[in-house]
Amino acid sequence: MITLDQLVEGKRGVLLDMDGLLVDTDVPSAEVKQRLLQERHGITLDAKSILQYCGMPDIKFYEWAVQEYHLAGDPDEMIEAHNREYDAQIARIREPLPGVQQFLEAMHDRNMQMAICSGSYRHQTALIRKNLGWETLIPTVVACEDTVRHKPYPDPWIAGRERLGLSPDEVFGVENAESGVRAIKAAGLFCLGVTAGNKHRQDLHRAGADYVAESFRIFFPAP
Repeated sequence: MITLDQLVEGKRGVLLDMDGLLVDTDVPSAEVKQRLLQERHGITLDAKSILQYCGMPDIKFYEWAVQEYHLAGDPDEMIEAHNREYDAQIARIREPLPGVQQFLEAMHDRNMQMAICSGSYRHQTALIRKNLGWETLIPTVVACEDTVRHKPYPDPWIAGRERLGLSPDEVFGVENAESGVRAIKAAGLFCLGVTAGNKHRQDLHRAGADYVAESFRIFFPAP
C-alpha cells in the first residue's frame, strides 16, 4: 500500500477532480438526466448510457441524447433545465466523501498547491467550495468553461498544472472516472484513482491509473 509520504514525494501540487471524488454528486446528476429524458421525451435510460459520459461536462451527454434519439430539444435548453434541478440538489451538500477533508488538510500541511479540475460549471464548483469551506484551501479551479476540450482529453489537467506554475513531474492528479484517469495520463502526470464515489464501478486500473485506492481513508488508518 502506498503511503501519503510516498505519494507526495518530489511533488509540489495536486490536481483534483470534484464530482464523485470529493463530493457525492454523480448519483444526483445521473438521476436528473434520467428524470428529464423520461418526463420530457419518454426515454428510459440505462446506466450504461450515462456511464459513458461520467466525468465529462453534462452538456456532452445532452448533445449525445439529442443525436442518438433524434430529439427536437436544444441541448442548451436541456442543460439549463438540468442545472436548475441539479444546482438545487448540490446546494444541500455539506459533507465531502469519506477521508476527503483529512486528505485536503494533509496536502495543505505539506505545503502542496491544490487545484480542482472539473467537468462541472464554474458556478457549481464555487457552490461546493463555499459550502464546504474550501475557497481558501483550494483557490484554483479549472471548470468546463475554461477549456475547449474536456476529459478524456488532457486539456483541463494541463491548464490546472499551468495555473499552479508547476512542471508535470511536480504534480499528480486524482480521479474517480475512467475518462478523467485517461486525461491525467495523457497530460503526463502520475494518477491516483479513488473509487469511493465511483457508483458506476468504473475500472480505473484498466484506464491507466498508477495506483487505485478504495477511499482516501487508506491514508489515515485507525490507530
